[in-house]
Amino acid sequence: MDHKLMCKYLNIADSYFKGKNADMKIINKDPAIKYYCYNGVCETNEAGINALVAYIFNQFKRSIENHEYNKYDEYFVMWLSDKLFKIHDESKDKDNEITLNQAYDTYLKNHKVNFNYWNFFYNIESL
Repeated sequence: MDHKLMCKYLNIADSYFKGKNADMKIINKDPAIKYYCYNGVCETNEAGINALVAYIFNQFKRSIENHEYNKYDEYFVMWLSDKLFKIHDESKDKDNEITLNQAYDTYLKNHKVNFNYWNFFYNIESL
């Protein structure tokens, strides 16, 4: 049953995107998501994605009442990887290969507010 819930939350997260970018108008209208933005406002695509990731991750963990690492974290990382690699593909460095950790450090690390979801992912082998 948790897999259906995970799909539900990832579909919700996808609804906050307009093409390859986060829809900042929708994100900034949602108080629960913009809570994870610096000063309560997401100004960049990366800040919006970071806020959305933190919000969806927390909502899912609360809904399954399992705050520890579990297999669904890996699905979440795959979804996040897709978003980060799309950002990288549009960047000036798109010809250079990038790992997930490098993409996180480059695009999201400086946008964390109120929750560090990345610590959960250290439990995933080969990340």
